Amino acid sequence: LIMYDAMMHAQSQVAASGHASVKDGIAILDRMAAAGVKPTLRTFNKYLAVVAGAASHGNGNGTHVDDVLVRMAHAGIQPDRETYWAWLSVLGSAVFHGQATMEQVYWAIQNMAQCCNTPCAPSTATTCAPGTAVDGP
Repeated sequence: LIMYDAMMHAQSQVAASGHASVKDGIAILDRMAAAGVKPTLRTFNKYLAVVAGAASHGNGNGTHVDDVLVRMAHAGIQPDRETYWAWLSVLGSAVFHGQATMEQVYWAIQNMAQCCNTPCAPSTATTCAPGTAVDGP
């Protein structure tokens, strides 16, 4: 697991410089699955960093975040604040590049607030309770 997390972290750095894509992060998740290694919340958040890096260069959007949220749900892993902040980062970049709308950003903020209870203020609850997510736009 540590090796895959390190690989995902490295891909996030490469994506931030514009030299890696979301597909590179997906390839790491697929390799993990093939090896029987289950991703953790940290792994998924690192993957979202890859998506955010790619999005900052116009190569990622909210659909990629939706994919990771579905993968997390299938793995029984609840998103935390880092997950949602990465989601907002991706959406912000996607809006800048014309690949998302402000409506999607507002929906993400609403979902984060409903799920994590006042995400902008420190709280003892940093993960979302099962069944608290709202439907998308």
